[in-house]
Amino acid sequence: MPRSSEGGDNRQFGRRTTLWHAWIIVAGRERETCIIRNFSVAGALLEFEHIVPSVDKFKLVIDEYGFEVACYVKHRSRFALGVYFTEIDEHDRPTGRGTAADVVIRAQRDH
Repeated sequence: MPRSSEGGDNRQFGRRTTLWHAWIIVAGRERETCIIRNFSVAGALLEFEHIVPSVDKFKLVIDEYGFEVACYVKHRSRFALGVYFTEIDEHDRPTGRGTAADVVIRAQRDH
């Protein structure tokens, strides 16, 4: 995830430091819990209690904000994944689910 030489954030919409509980869902596997350490409208940093799953694509679900999105892995370490959100068709988005921007706005209101 890019950073400027001054240590600032180069993301277009900025990253929000978070401590949200979430799930990743991989086809054919049980869902796994993770913590979202930071979140932007384009992606997130996910932290796991155990060594990260060896997957490149999955769905991320944040129950608290009614958010579900397809993701792909941009970078990984032993216990964390940096992911980008991919576009999903409207018919794939469950009723009542919002966009990443909606989550950022709701999280700011809630805190």
